[in-house]
Amino acid sequence: MKDESRIDALESGYYREGSSLRIQLILLFLFLQLPVFGKSYRFVGTSFPKIVEKSESGKVSGLGVEIVQLICKRLNVKATIHLYPLKRALEMIKSGDADVIIGPYRSQRRSKFIDYTSFHFYEDILRFYSLEDSHYSWTGEVSKLKGLKIGAIRGWSIGDRLEKNLSDFYLVRVNFIDQLFLMLSRHRLELAIMHERALSQFYTKDEISKNFKAHSPAIISNKGYFGFSKAIKHDDFKKQFESEFKKLEKEGVIRDLKKKYSLL
Repeated sequence: MKDESRIDALESGYYREGSSLRIQLILLFLFLQLPVFGKSYRFVGTSFPKIVEKSESGKVSGLGVEIVQLICKRLNVKATIHLYPLKRALEMIKSGDADVIIGPYRSQRRSKFIDYTSFHFYEDILRFYSLEDSHYSWTGEVSKLKGLKIGAIRGWSIGDRLEKNLSDFYLVRVNFIDQLFLMLSRHRLELAIMHERALSQFYTKDEISKNFKAHSPAIISNKGYFGFSKAIKHDDFKKQFESEFKKLEKEGVIRDLKKKYSLL
């Protein structure tokens, strides 16, 4: 009788432990399905008109900034946003010193360390610009660029076609758009690679057409994404970030934000 009681007690303990283990496994499973609540993520960007900018008071704004803030609020995570020169921002993503970069163009080289979102949230038509009185005419043939001095922003993707033919011309990379204007005006460049949105930061449309010549065809149509660092495991956060973006699209929020920034 004592042995039977002992067996009953052991079995009872076994089932209690088994039940406790099952509860723990269920709770762990449920925890893994929850959003990444309470975490903090480091977003970086570079000054880019209407996408991410910083005012004199230090406040960041722009389409990309508002999207990040809305999504992170919905996911109940903290987002810090800091601006750096593009080269440094990309290095931070590459090394894992930052989690996400706002608005990078896609390129084969960057894809080695950036995990791009499945969607883009803006688009830029990249063109050659020259002074209005320039005699140069771009026809779309890279061979015609031979020997020319061409300016571009450091870190910008200028398209694989030009990248593969860099030995045909002199590419001068600078940090800021206004440096390109200055070099063009002093005839230190024949052409500059930029898009009208960048020009609009300094000139009105009338001033652009008066002072600069936009050449066709376009060099490339660059789409801007959110880029997650491959140096850090972000599978869950990226998946949830993309899901919330799609919800904002369905609700018309993204359309309204693009309209606000004249990016429709």
